[in-house]
Parts: sequence; C-alpha cells; structure tokens
Amino acid sequence: LCEETARPRPTTRGVFVDSSRPTIKKSRVVAHNQQIVRYDVEQSRPISTSVERKILKYITGRLPNLSGIVISDYAKGMITPGLVEHIRSSASRHAVPIIVDPKVEHMAYYTGVTVVTPNHWEARQAAGFLPTQEVSINQVGFSLRDRVQCQAVIITRGEEGMSIFQEQG
Repeated sequence: LCEETARPRPTTRGVFVDSSRPTIKKSRVVAHNQQIVRYDVEQSRPISTSVERKILKYITGRLPNLSGIVISDYAKGMITPGLVEHIRSSASRHAVPIIVDPKVEHMAYYTGVTVVTPNHWEARQAAGFLPTQEVSINQVGFSLRDRVQCQAVIITRGEEGMSIFQEQG
C-alpha cells in the first residue's frame, strides 16, 4: 500500500470572468514559413465597474499577506485609473510595494507607485522627449522618475541591460 501525499488543490480564486469580453483572438498570416501580418480580434474597453469591484475586494482582502503587487499593463482595458488608485492607497496602508510594467498612454495612472519598469523607448516617450531629441539615458530616467513620483525607475535596454534610477542616483 502507498499513501498519496496531499497536494494543494488548484484554485481559480483571483480569476474573474467578464462574459461581455470575449477572449482575444490573434491570427497570423504566414507565407513560406514567415509571418506576414498578425491581426487581433479584441475588445479593449475598460472593465465594468462590477468586475473592478470584485477585483478590488479580492486584492484588498489579501493585502496584509502580500509582499508586493505586480501590475503588467497591456492596454486591453483591465487596468483602469480607479483600479490603480484603489490598489495604490490600499497597498500604502499595508506598506506593500507596487511594481508596474506600464504602457506609455497609462503612465499617469502610476504616479506614486514604488517602481515602474518601461523599456527604453517607452521611457523616453513617457518622460516627454521627442524621438529626434538627443538625450542621455540618465536624463530620461531621472525625468521619468520625477514625473511619476516613484521610488525607482528601471529602464530595460535590451542587449544593453537595464538602468536603475533612484532618488540617491
């Protein structure tokens, strides 16, 4: 006889279904083993207030046990200003850091989070520099940190690694 060890059961807590938002479908057109184009069928409007409330209730109930919150913004409607504001104020009360992989168009949502992690193109744009302007990565990083008013900006730079900008340098 062999006793089976108890394994944790998989859970779907924290997965929220919005029946008005179908799953994104991504289709690729391939010719001679090379992708020519990709087209997506999606709805990127903001989530409903009822779904937002469920998500906030779930997060708020778990904050005392969290060591951090990571937000990855894909600009598909999941991340809303109200959602971020509530998460930021609740996390602050529990001293839980918030790390964000942002979209440029939503950068204003993330004012006051702990860390933002844009790539170098996103950081440059979010810091307010034009593509034709000659600016150093240091100018971009410190300017963005000041704009977002966060503790740190981590700019990912592909093969050049990453640059970290904090108040101390």
